[in-house]
Amino acid sequence: AAAGLIPRRHAVAIDPPVLAASAAMVLLVTFLCGTAPALHAARHDLAAALRGRDGGEPRTRRFLSSLVVAQIAVSIVLLTSAVLLARTVQRLLAEDLGIAPDHVLVAKLSLGERNDAFVREALARVRALPGVEEAGLGSGLPPSGLPFQIFVRRISGTRDEGMSISVVSATPGFLDALGARPSSGRLFTGSEEWSAQPVLVLSESASRLALPGEDLAGRELPMSLPPIAKFAAPPRVLGVVRDVKYHGLDQPAAAALYLPWTARPAETAYLAVRTAGDPVVLAPAVRRILREIDPELPIPQIRSLEDEMAQSITDRRLRVLPALGFAAVALAVALTGVFALFARAAAERRREFAIRLALGAPPSRVLTLILRRAALLTGLGIVTGLAGTVLVASGLRSLLFGVGPYDPLTLAGVVLFVAAASVLSAWVPARRAARVEPLELLRAD
Repeated sequence: AAAGLIPRRHAVAIDPPVLAASAAMVLLVTFLCGTAPALHAARHDLAAALRGRDGGEPRTRRFLSSLVVAQIAVSIVLLTSAVLLARTVQRLLAEDLGIAPDHVLVAKLSLGERNDAFVREALARVRALPGVEEAGLGSGLPPSGLPFQIFVRRISGTRDEGMSISVVSATPGFLDALGARPSSGRLFTGSEEWSAQPVLVLSESASRLALPGEDLAGRELPMSLPPIAKFAAPPRVLGVVRDVKYHGLDQPAAAALYLPWTARPAETAYLAVRTAGDPVVLAPAVRRILREIDPELPIPQIRSLEDEMAQSITDRRLRVLPALGFAAVALAVALTGVFALFARAAAERRREFAIRLALGAPPSRVLTLILRRAALLTGLGIVTGLAGTVLVASGLRSLLFGVGPYDPLTLAGVVLFVAAASVLSAWVPARRAARVEPLELLRAD
């Protein structure tokens, strides 16, 4: 699944020098990490340790505790960053495109010089497929099929307003297939081709620029346009639809102007097919129709519009995988450190615990002593980790969408999860220490 997110993954191969360097680095790190414990063990009083009378040097205990605190802090920073990136992807995929992306099959076609006859036959045959509700061609497709843009200015009294407007050529059925619904007027039906007056469809932002506060449906466009099409007369507005995100899920919805396909045919077009069921099921049939009409047409990649949305944020999704991986490794190391630290502490203090139990202390008292220390170290790690999160937030802000770097829900969830996991990691050695048989241990000594 991860490989499908990597651009040009087929050109990626294992490089022997890189592999050798990685292996050498692993060996070096293993050697360095193993040297310190080995030297410490060589200087250790083994007899005292076996008798359980070696409580460990205070400096060693402080170092190990500091190491656990640092591990928890790093896991907090990495896990928070990973969750924020994952929530960004989730928010982007949940963004309102201005259309209904479910049950839509899309394909990018390089039409070149293919004439109107090809378009008519392709759409007629695709519409005849079982399960197809509507189909059409357009020169732009949300969220990343960028259409042609023009800059339009309206001068009204002392006000001079202007904006960039996306221009999309569309056949009848294209906007219907995308799920665009007119807020006023209607969409293209095909009868406009024989109309003496040219027509177009506007988005809401473009309509507000042309005539603020009034419904333009059925009226002539009250502003001049660049020569984007051969209009013999001022165009009439058929209808008004919502603004659509043509320039990316993380960009604002764009003002758009829709022309009939015959007014401005495009060499690159997007086929949109609305289906009653799973759109991907119809992909082979659509591919077969296009191949039968023109065997020389490059076979397009046909997928659902929802997959197209996910593909448009591949770079963001690709960041999430390593971030989650690093966070998982850091958390695993931290929890292993917590377990090892308190297992060691329980072993070093087992004689003390045996005496406490022999004098009548309840096992819960021993359990509380260990878990209290675990909670203290976990709290220090969490505070340090939150401070580290604040430091990296400025660099993370530009990668986020729909969620802030200090999102309370994310921070609370990460803190609670790490705290619970850390205390549970200390629970096993603590419980083992609380169950020690004091008489047997003291008799053995």
